[in-house]
Amino acid sequence: ASTHYFFAQFLLWDDRDAKAANYGHCARTFRRAADYLDPPLQPVEIPYDGITMPGYLRLPKGVDKPPLVLLLGGVANPAPPE
Repeated sequence: ASTHYFFAQFLLWDDRDAKAANYGHCARTFRRAADYLDPPLQPVEIPYDGITMPGYLRLPKGVDKPPLVLLLGGVANPAPPE
């Protein structure tokens, strides 16, 4: 369900309220599924520069110190070419 809400919100550019509501459904259904994944997703909050970024952590079973990959979604703002 979360994936369907995610892709559906792309069609709602002209209606910001509907887009935000649809994305809210996406986030809530994803959170509800988190406990059922293997390994489950653990909600985390990452403080940065006066804000808190929500995220999820997945730890493999049987590994004491696994490597970590941090993925940040969003729009990149690359420097203009010189």
